Amino acid sequence: MAGIFLEEQRLWSAKGTYIDEKGRKIKATGETEVLFKKGKITIETTMRLPVKANKMLELKNIYHVKPVKKGRHETEWESKNPTSGNFKGKFLIAGTYIVSTYISTDNKYTGFETFEFRQDGSYMNKGCLFFGDNKVSEWEMVLS
Repeated sequence: MAGIFLEEQRLWSAKGTYIDEKGRKIKATGETEVLFKKGKITIETTMRLPVKANKMLELKNIYHVKPVKKGRHETEWESKNPTSGNFKGKFLIAGTYIVSTYISTDNKYTGFETFEFRQDGSYMNKGCLFFGDNKVSEWEMVLS
């Protein structure tokens, strides 16, 4: 069941917590949209963080994902991030989990994410981004 995230065109709403490099917890909202275009999967994500009264910081990513081949449990993706640059990664599907590992094309950033499919049809998404040995951010979001 975990793989439906990569098999179904859908707009997911996201709510949860973002933790910055200083350990500050910030309530986060956003969307993740999975689209199928020209034989490829595109995932567009937006996370909104309140930074000041009535001001929001938007973190956006666009992922280009190779479709998962029949009988396989992994695929590759690339993304462009306006803040931290370009990334390459893999999605690995195992049971109710999708695990993503990634590295920036300049080898400065690394990270991982997990997507746990839950009985209510939502996903628990947890992830962490590092710059060298330093944790830049961490998040825990529910996609529904």
